Amino acid sequence: VDSRQNITRRKKKQLDSSRTMAASAPVALLGDFSKLEGDEKARALAKARQRLAKIEEEVYITEERYAAMLKSVADLLREGRERREEKPSRTSSLPNPQETKQIFSNIEDIYALSELFLEDLRYNRALRLVIGDCEKYAKNEEDEENAAKAEKARMVIVRDNPIAKEVMRVMVMGFGDRGESDTLTDIILSYLVCPASLAEIFDKFIPSFRIYIPYVTNYFQDIPNKLLQNPNRRIRALKEKFKDGTPLQSILVCPASRIPRYKLMLTELSKYTLESPEEKVKITRVIEKIDKLARHVNDEVKRCSDQRR
Repeated sequence: VDSRQNITRRKKKQLDSSRTMAASAPVALLGDFSKLEGDEKARALAKARQRLAKIEEEVYITEERYAAMLKSVADLLREGRERREEKPSRTSSLPNPQETKQIFSNIEDIYALSELFLEDLRYNRALRLVIGDCEKYAKNEEDEENAAKAEKARMVIVRDNPIAKEVMRVMVMGFGDRGESDTLTDIILSYLVCPASLAEIFDKFIPSFRIYIPYVTNYFQDIPNKLLQNPNRRIRALKEKFKDGTPLQSILVCPASRIPRYKLMLTELSKYTLESPEEKVKITRVIEKIDKLARHVNDEVKRCSDQRR
């Protein structure tokens, strides 16, 4: 029995060890990338590309969900204002303007910024998808099945995105004149500017991200949470509006943690950017800028907390 227990313990130890190695393998592989050659280097690049594409898609999807959450609040606040303007003498079932400001701070401005940021991410994504499909199509022109799949994917993109429609129009214009060495992507890029990288998009918006400062300072002084504990009728009615979806408290914390979340995304992006030293430098600079902004936000929170004492 003891022998069996020892074997079981050894196996468990080996399994735990292999899991640890598997978890750290990508990091170790990326760390030693400069030393790799031949097939090993090609495999590392392929894995990095897959992970990079996944991160880029995650940035877009999470921002889309974030903007949708903010929209639910912005729409509610707008409807409340409209009702008060229509019937100013009538008592509203929602918080008054002062309470609204204390709970939501400048969340409507943050929503407007998120929509602009998302628009650039959407443009970037549309072009990347179309260019990717065009490259696949160019490589598989002789393969009837793959060509059909690529064509179907392109049509979905064209149908859903006006930017992609323009890309496809340009592609068709150039298709008949392309030379032997040209790809469809070359044709597209000869007419359109190459889609901005995520680093460039973030770099463009970092100055505007300062709009988060008043929101974060208000949130971390615990003003919204204290007010939401108030048992008055208006506060109860407000929380009731969110009972079937994401709780209001969960929505309110999202803008407060958004800047650190962007930094985490960019750090992951940097880790898997192996093929372009120039892009790596861009991402590193953007991380430094957003880190500086995060420190500034923290300083403002501390300053406001000290003033309240």
